[in-house]
Amino acid sequence: MPIFLLHIFIVFYKPFNDKLPAVFTQSYLIIKQDFDNATVLCAYPLLSSMAFAAFGLGYILCFLFSCWKVASMVINKSLRVRVYSLASTILISLPLQIIFLGLSALWTPDQPAYSVVALVVFFTTFLCAAAGEGILVIVPIADSLAAGGDSGWEDSGERLKNAGDS
Repeated sequence: MPIFLLHIFIVFYKPFNDKLPAVFTQSYLIIKQDFDNATVLCAYPLLSSMAFAAFGLGYILCFLFSCWKVASMVINKSLRVRVYSLASTILISLPLQIIFLGLSALWTPDQPAYSVVALVVFFTTFLCAAAGEGILVIVPIADSLAAGGDSGWEDSGERLKNAGDS
C-alpha cells in the first residue's frame, strides 16, 4: 500500500509535472490518428521506476537476510535447495524487472522496442510468481501427499474405524 500511494503521489502531484521533464512523470501517450480518432497508450513513468527501484532494493535486502536466516536453520537438504532456488529466482527476476521498467522510459509506447521491453517485464514478473507458487505451494503439498500415505479417510469422506475405536 505505501508504494501504491507513493506512485499516485508521483504521477498526479502537479509540481512534479511542472518541474521535471515529461519522461519522468508521463504515464500515457495520446496518438492522434485520423479526423476524430485518438489512441491512448499507457506508459510507466521513469520517476515511478526509480521509486520502485528503491522499494525493490529494500525488499531484496530484507528477503536476502531472511533467506540466510532460514537457510542456516534448515536441516533437510531438499528444503535448503528450495530456499536457495526461491532466493535466486527472486534475486534475479526482481532486479531484471526494475531494470527493464527503467529502460522502458527510453522509448514511447508506440515503438516496437517498448513492446519488447514490456514483454520482458511481464515474463520476469511471471517467472517470479510461478517459481514462488511452485516452491511455496505446490511442492509442499506434493510432499505432504507423498508422505501422508494412508490418511484414514474413505472416498465418501467418513473416517475409517481403526482397531480399538468405538
